[in-house]
Amino acid sequence: MRALFVDDEREFLELMEKRLSRRGIEVSTAHDGLEGVKAVEEAAMKFVRSVAEGNSAYAKELFIDEAVLFGYLDGKLEHGSIEQFYQNVDQVGPDKGFKARIDVVD
Repeated sequence: MRALFVDDEREFLELMEKRLSRRGIEVSTAHDGLEGVKAVEEAAMKFVRSVAEGNSAYAKELFIDEAVLFGYLDGKLEHGSIEQFYQNVDQVGPDKGFKARIDVVD
């Protein structure tokens, strides 16, 4: 499991990182809202890069093995395992015409 904590109190972040790391949780921290937004943007770009390049390696840095993705396909809500997503990305391959848009609302 992975978690991102955003807080301006460094002692709190250090405590959470120490406690959760002992439980096998990979913890990332950000010391203010701007750092938190940047961390989320970087993760989103890795996801987009995986799809655009047809290479699941970038997305594999983001998700645990048990993750389930949800999204709309042809107006219908769909879901599936992260492993199925990886297989689809790798099988379909890159698409030069791929377009993505990431919006960050603050």
